[in-house]
Amino acid sequence: MLWLVRSAVVAIAVLTACKSSPVGLSFAAEKDLVEALGDGVVMGRFDVAFPARVERIERARGGIRFEHHGTPREFGGVPGAEMRAVFVEHRNGRGVLVLRTSQS
Repeated sequence: MLWLVRSAVVAIAVLTACKSSPVGLSFAAEKDLVEALGDGVVMGRFDVAFPARVERIERARGGIRFEHHGTPREFGGVPGAEMRAVFVEHRNGRGVLVLRTSQS
């Protein structure tokens, strides 16, 4: 019985962890992706098209730096806010959506 309870707890934890991250998921529209990330303000778009699949997300407080197609990009942050660079893949290539959110 204890084994069954532990298995159930592990299964719930795995499903919850997988559901909370949009990495690997596809989105039909920008608003759907932003909502899945916990809402936020789009600060920049670089070669983004939809539908798109999230490849990875970089997070930082106090500003974020990343490189897209060999060009360095930098966005300043706001106190208490988190910056996110969301790297996506779509039928025309790859892009980056930059968001500012108060959620961590």
